[in-house]
Parts: sequence; C-alpha cells; structure tokens
Amino acid sequence: MNDKLYKKAKEIVTTNNNYSISYLQRKLKISYNQASDLMFKINPSTILRKNNLTKKSITKIAIIGVGEAGKKFISNINKKDMEGLELIVIDTDDNIKNILQNIDIIFLLAGFGGSTGSTVTPLVAKIANELGIIVISIVTMPFSFEGKQRTHFAKKRLIELQKFTNSIFVIENDKFFPFIDKTLSLKENFSIIDKIVSEMTINILEPLLIKSDENINLDFEDMQIVFGCKGFATIGVAESYRENSVYNVVEQAIKFSLFDNINILDAMNVLVIIKTHPDFIFIDIDKVLNIFDDNKNISIILSTSTDYNLALDYVKVTVVATGFERN
Repeated sequence: MNDKLYKKAKEIVTTNNNYSISYLQRKLKISYNQASDLMFKINPSTILRKNNLTKKSITKIAIIGVGEAGKKFISNINKKDMEGLELIVIDTDDNIKNILQNIDIIFLLAGFGGSTGSTVTPLVAKIANELGIIVISIVTMPFSFEGKQRTHFAKKRLIELQKFTNSIFVIENDKFFPFIDKTLSLKENFSIIDKIVSEMTINILEPLLIKSDENINLDFEDMQIVFGCKGFATIGVAESYRENSVYNVVEQAIKFSLFDNINILDAMNVLVIIKTHPDFIFIDIDKVLNIFDDNKNISIILSTSTDYNLALDYVKVTVVATGFERN
C-alpha cells in the first residue's frame, strides 16, 4: 500500500467526524476497494461501529411491500446482484418484529386509501423505529376520481406514518396522469404506476448494493446522512440519449420532482446518482454540484453507477432530496 496515500487517508479520518468509505473514496479519487482497505488498516473497529459495512459485514436492507399495492411494487423488483437485499410482502400485522430482526434499513412501499396498506404500514414503521432501523417510506395516494372519503382516510393514516419514518416520499397518483395511456385499461395503467414506483426504489438502492471499482459507491454512513432528517422527501429523475451534458440532465431531474410545492434546491441533504455506460465521458461533472451553490447549508452526496448494456450516450440522473423541515 502506498505510504503517501495512507498518510493522506489517516489525516482525513482523524480530522473529520463524518467520514465514511465513500467519503474517503471521493476525497482521494481512488476505488471503493482501495478506500475500504485503507479504512480497515487505519481503524477496523471504527468501520464496524460507524458504517456497519466492511469486508466482513454487509448492510442488510429490506424492501417491504405492504398490502395489495405493495405486493405489486415488490413483484417488479429484480434483486439480482444486490447483496444484502431482502424482498418482503406483509399483508397482516402478525410477526412483524421477527421479520425485522437484523435489518439496518427498510424501504416501505404501499398504496394508501385502502385498508391493509394504510393501517399496517404505520405499524411496521413504528416497530422498525423502535428497533433502531432507518425507515424510508414510499407511498402512493388515491387518484382524485377515487373519492374524498378514500383520500381523507389516506391522509389520516399518512400523519400516523410520519411519526415513525425517517424520510417519506408521498406520490399523488394524479401526478401520473402524463404517463397514462388512454388506449390501455385502468388495470394496465395501474401496472405502469407500479413499475415507476419500483424503479424509483431501485434507483436509490443500486449504488449502495452493487459495488464496483468503476463507480462512486454509497455506504451505510451516506444513507444515514441523506435520510437522517425526519420529514418529507422528494425525488427527481431525468434521462437523455442525446449528447446532453450531465449538468443539463441534473437540471432536468431537479425540475421534475414529486411535489409541486417543494424545491429540491431548498433541501438540507441531496443525493445525486448518475447512471451511464462505463465508457461514458463526464465532460462537465465538476459543474454538477455547483447547481446547489445558492444553498450554503446543503449536504451533497454524489454517486455513480454503470451498466455495459446501456447506450454509450445514455445518461440517467436521480436526485433525492430530504430535510426540508429543518431548513
């Protein structure tokens, strides 16, 4: 191991309270495995305590679908190559505590308005919260045409869920009207919504669960920073097959968010995930984080993921923002 690199790494670790493997990787511009080896050499016990992520310890994550809608969300998720991920479906309030044992992070997926998703999801979040698990909830709200009573019930249960959730993404089904194909049946259109919610979840998890020396990976510490603030969260997604700059695609992702009345640039914490072909050339990657310069209090984490099956000019950007209440 390079002595000069080791000295730089040790200096970073000893002078920063919020360091992590990914943080060290970004600061030294080295691979994730190199950063992990350095951290392990400097202080192995600290890695175990702070990150729950070393060569001997994998962050355990569960995506839990609650109720009928949650079950459909889960059916669209392929956990191939995602070490440490469990897919769970819950239909009743039985045996929840045992199901959640030894899990570090849960993503709760549910449709609100009906009975099971609306009532059981807050209970799962409450038990997970008591066990010290990071709880991230992604719930859909009824279409306006489903009636005021169903919407009122969904909002009431949403208030209960908020009490026990670190970050909560609330998706108004009406937001999906631009994606609805009028030539398809209602059932087929609901299936499109299911796939969008599932894809959104995987977009967040891929850099955490699929590690590669070619990428800037996420770790448990990064997830704690992004989702540590209780309250509403939002997500913006954009993609391009043309020779658009990464900067432009990030701008597009910021403009498309789940909430009309929330500006991603006002968040306390932002996670920017860029997905490309491994041979994609990042011409303006240095400009990407400058988009957030107006918010001096913002904490920004940049992550990348790659896929050889993608087109060479393809760019997909996911921007996750949390901590609006604190700001």
